[in-house]
Amino acid sequence: MKYNRKYFEEATEGIKLKIIADELNLATHNSVTKADLLMFLKWIYEEAIDHEEYDRQKRKEWIKRRTRMEESINKSMETNKENP
Repeated sequence: MKYNRKYFEEATEGIKLKIIADELNLATHNSVTKADLLMFLKWIYEEAIDHEEYDRQKRKEWIKRRTRMEESINKSMETNKENP
């Protein structure tokens, strides 16, 4: 491996992105190994899945809040109809 797996795994997201960007910007990739590429790909995939799950959870929370707000508005409107 060209890259130290332990260092990569413990690095911040910013450092990992820089390592990957630097590798992608090279004219040739003669020294990068399949293991390096798989390590990068695995991290990118896991990040995408984590963000997708986070986004899905945020959407669910937003829908719950919106539903509660709509129910509250509807209840308030019904109360106003009954007690003008």
